[in-house]
Amino acid sequence: MLPEQIKPAMQGLVPSTLVSCSLEGEPNTTEISQVWYVDEHHVALSHQFFNKTHRNIRANPFVFVIIRDPE
Repeated sequence: MLPEQIKPAMQGLVPSTLVSCSLEGEPNTTEISQVWYVDEHHVALSHQFFNKTHRNIRANPFVFVIIRDPE
């Protein structure tokens, strides 16, 4: 569940860091321009055509995202 105080950091002013992992356990880290709050268990990611990240998320939808509050 996302606390209310985190949601302002999801406005896309500062890039977020996304870490995904292949089914074989190989991590992949990339910067992503925007992460949107969907509901208490989901976020939406901007699709920036990062092939490895996209493959990883389709195979293993559990990712780690660092969002930064511009304040």
